[in-house]
Amino acid sequence: MNTAWMEDPELIQRARIVLVLFLSKKSRGELVELIMNWLDDSDIYRFCNRYLEKADLDYIEGAKVRRLNNAR
Repeated sequence: MNTAWMEDPELIQRARIVLVLFLSKKSRGELVELIMNWLDDSDIYRFCNRYLEKADLDYIEGAKVRRLNNAR
């Protein structure tokens, strides 16, 4: 990460504003593509746990499949 950016809150605020303006002009498909291209495998866990609902996380982790198998 760029240290100069991290040490300058005003720069970070300007970057956030510009990003919001930039992203607001993108279609849903473009937004999905941007997010998926940006996320590394190591980022996906954190991203999913922050934004997905528990049922989605359960599905990803196979909990739904395990519950169904255990019910048989």
